[in-house]
Amino acid sequence: MARYLLIDDHPLMREAMASLVRDIDPAATLLQAGSLAEARRLAGDGGLDGVILDLQLPDGDGGALVAEFRRHW
Repeated sequence: MARYLLIDDHPLMREAMASLVRDIDPAATLLQAGSLAEARRLAGDGGLDGVILDLQLPDGDGGALVAEFRRHW
């Protein structure tokens, strides 16, 4: 089963992204974060099949998080 992490500080945007992913893969596990700190906690040791994120978050730059995830996984 695929696992996706959806990161956006706006709950409506996260729900819209979740709806799109569910349309493609109804069995997917969707983790949702509203901040970079929450995203890091939810990502844990990886095991994600995909990440969809907002690049401008209140607690930092989403692009930096992509680079961080790439280094770790």
